[in-house]
Amino acid sequence: MKVIWKMSSSSLQEPNTTQKNIQNGKSAGRYILLCDIGGTHGRFALMPSKIGQGIDQKIDSAKKGDVFQGLKKYKLHDFKTFPDLITTYLTQVGLRENDIFEMRLSLARLPVDGKISVKRSAADPDYAIDLNNLPWDIGRTLHHYNDLEAAAYGLNAIDDAVHLDNVVPRRAEGNWSSNAILIAIGTGVGHALIHRDEKTRDIKQVFKTTGGHIPFGSPDPTHNQFFQFIQDHKSAETPPYFIAEDVISGRGLRMAAAFISGKSVKNCQAMSDDEFIELLKETPKISALFFELLGRYVFTLVGGSGFYGGVYINGGVIDALTHHGLADWQSFETGYRPDGLYPTVIDRLNCTPVSYVREENLPLYGLTYIR
Repeated sequence: MKVIWKMSSSSLQEPNTTQKNIQNGKSAGRYILLCDIGGTHGRFALMPSKIGQGIDQKIDSAKKGDVFQGLKKYKLHDFKTFPDLITTYLTQVGLRENDIFEMRLSLARLPVDGKISVKRSAADPDYAIDLNNLPWDIGRTLHHYNDLEAAAYGLNAIDDAVHLDNVVPRRAEGNWSSNAILIAIGTGVGHALIHRDEKTRDIKQVFKTTGGHIPFGSPDPTHNQFFQFIQDHKSAETPPYFIAEDVISGRGLRMAAAFISGKSVKNCQAMSDDEFIELLKETPKISALFFELLGRYVFTLVGGSGFYGGVYINGGVIDALTHHGLADWQSFETGYRPDGLYPTVIDRLNCTPVSYVREENLPLYGLTYIR
């Protein structure tokens, strides 16, 4: 069955919006600038504006290039300020500031009073992003959204035959709920709850969440030893309380590598991506531990929310592990559907499949959809 959802008009949520004044005589702009700012990378693209009014079309299906153009990806650490990053992108695609009619942002770290300054880990850029004080007028309106909120709407633009791998299939038929969950694992971990119409499966609302900033636990003694290991090695930049993101994230995977391999945390954190992948290949127990705990995290979200219509997982960490043949979905299922549950819980989990989403630009697709 296709997983291409149409969005009803009632599902359009009010974005966080900053109005910008346009100088007299300034062009209304030819493009909408789309920006997905994660923890490590920023992705940019352009969508043609429609007579200065934005795009009203809804997407039933799409291919790359049909919806946006000029896709580029940057490391946030390679720039001194956020405006430098945007200016670099516009220069590389041959545009000026007054060619932009509107700017839409999806953000892994949400701003407080228009400013993003909290560092979750060393991977986050050192500079603050102040949306209220950009040094130039970047279009008439600036909209910003939670990255998982944008990505959830981006699911409208994918074809399951092309972009989905059913990694943990249903074990039984049932319809406990049509609602779904999208989870992204990268520098951190986030999730969005997707409320769908029971009959039409149209998206009615996407619920924004605090993602992995929730308590996390396990009855397994080895898991608890690992949790204590993480607490004992936390950096000053990381909040002292123990949360799911300490485990289910890029930094959590590197902590798992140190815990299993016996190498120092500093050594594992300093490894290049290639060196780290080699360590994972040499020590498969690292991926097994990470995926089992990811499964437990998903079990917690599904059981706690009652959203049994499906789970969709993506993000840079999962993409890299999948690319190198290190995704351990068997260990995931051990954590997702553990032994010893009540039959009614087992029934619900057996009816809730898990899919890996092979599209890294979901938030950009979502930004074409909501405004």
